[in-house]
Amino acid sequence: MKFTFLLIMLLALKGFTQPKNEINLPNGGKDIEINNLTSLYSLYITKNQEVFNDDKKLEYFQDVNYTFLNQLNKNISMGIPLVLIYADIKTPFKFVSKIKQYIPNHRWLFYMTENIEGLKATAFRNYGSAKNFGLEEILTMEEENDLLVEGFPFAPPLPPPSMWYNDFEDIIYSGKKEDINEVLKKHTHNTLKVSLNKTLTHKGKIIDSNNLKKILEETDVVFLKFDNDILYEDYIHVVQEINRILKQIEKLKESGAYVIEISFQLEELYMDLGIELN
Repeated sequence: MKFTFLLIMLLALKGFTQPKNEINLPNGGKDIEINNLTSLYSLYITKNQEVFNDDKKLEYFQDVNYTFLNQLNKNISMGIPLVLIYADIKTPFKFVSKIKQYIPNHRWLFYMTENIEGLKATAFRNYGSAKNFGLEEILTMEEENDLLVEGFPFAPPLPPPSMWYNDFEDIIYSGKKEDINEVLKKHTHNTLKVSLNKTLTHKGKIIDSNNLKKILEETDVVFLKFDNDILYEDYIHVVQEINRILKQIEKLKESGAYVIEISFQLEELYMDLGIELN
């Protein structure tokens, strides 16, 4: 009887810890400093599209929103939590992108790298958090193949500080065709696309680091788009390369291009509006 009870307990614990142990994080990143007063919100994303907030498996996309706000309310004196994303490199990026849009009130995400128990990460901005509170179930890849999942309505990000690039970004996410077309005329911009095998293309041609540096130096805004079938490892590789080159540029001049991700959701909206980002 005791043996049976112990076995059940071990299996229960394994159900919580196994997904974390199976997650293969990307390489790279830098050490991040966290003190005892820092509130942390952690998401673990497996390659089979399972999502955990610490040891709790999330059943709906909106659970990301709820658990984040619940943690914020419980530790309000510690301020807004830092968001740490532990995603397997083989996770479809389209799934990771959708999860990101349910993280409210946050402009920076820390994509954890190297060791799942360590504190290395690649930081990058987040865009367009969702404000939809209807429930949408998270499906594994197997479940997704058997069921058509409806997308959630487009939602813009929270009002940003009044810098030109934040105002620019706000309009880009506004869904207002005339305003978007007008603001696109005011600043030079280029569109890059992340493809499989960690490649980056510009106007249909693969570019190297030298080409990327030239674009980031000479352009006000760079839009980052994504092929449908890329993996998380493709995304994080490009993000790390962009961060590396921008830091090189910032050593020589005030700043490089402002990079804005064009999520799958936003790209669909632009297609409906007849807006092209060249």
